[in-house]
This record gives sequence, structure tokens and C-alpha cells, in this order.
Amino acid sequence: MSEAAVSMLRPSTRRHVDGSTCTEGTRRLPPGFEPCCAEFAQHTAACVFDVRYEWWASAKAWFIALSDMAGGGGVQIRHCPHCGTDLKTLAK
Repeated sequence: MSEAAVSMLRPSTRRHVDGSTCTEGTRRLPPGFEPCCAEFAQHTAACVFDVRYEWWASAKAWFIALSDMAGGGGVQIRHCPHCGTDLKTLAK
């Protein structure tokens, strides 16, 4: 099996050059999630070094995740940056 195929099967085992775990291919979504647009859906599985949207259940809100190298945490968003949809409607 190729290295690319293994990475797709186990995305959480991929590492950045600094040793941190890559989040690409993983998702943090609310139950019953239906994306408002293809762009938003694509960014829910992105790496934190790209633009990644995550649902944080403890806050019951959507965030743009920040890498630990940038201080970690996230910036809360209430509307889709791509189509403008109110993100409350994505968490049922």
C-alpha cells in the first residue's frame, strides 16, 4: 500500500516537520451536520496550518482553529465565510 493511501486511512498519524500531529482529514462536527456549501465542508477537514473550521461542543459554536505554533485556540465565527449562511442552522 502506498504512503498516500496509508495517510488517508490514518490521517491522525501524519506529522508536521515539528513533530505535531496533522489534523488534515479529521473533522470535529456537530451531530447531524449538513454543510451550507462545498467550500465550508472542505475546510472542516483541513489542516490547522490552512483555514480549518471546527465545531467545539463545549462552546456550542463554530471556530477557525489556530495551530499551537500560533498560540492555539480559535476564532469564533457565526456566519459561513464563503456563502454567508448563519452557522446556527448547521448544528441541529
